Amino acid sequence: MADVSQAAQKCRYDGCQFGRLASIASDAQYLLTGRDHMSQALWCDQGGHAFSERDPGRQRISVNTLDSETDAEIQVTKDFCGQCATQSGLTTPRRTRPAINGTVDG
Repeated sequence: MADVSQAAQKCRYDGCQFGRLASIASDAQYLLTGRDHMSQALWCDQGGHAFSERDPGRQRISVNTLDSETDAEIQVTKDFCGQCATQSGLTTPRRTRPAINGTVDG
């Protein structure tokens, strides 16, 4: 390791912290600018339509099926939008707890 004549005392004893600092700066930049892009469009295999990757109820499932050409069992991944997943029974209703006064919390 090269000796830097004007390095801070901490750097001389603990080693250069530049790599760690650069990593922290990169992570911060991603957090600040990471959402400056459009969300990806996915295809709903159940409903036959596009939906946003940000759909909070979306589901991805894997099913085993027979390949029509080889008759071998293969695993296929399917995407469902939130609405189609609910209609297909892939989601469970949100559980609520009774409030103190006996009504149901939302």
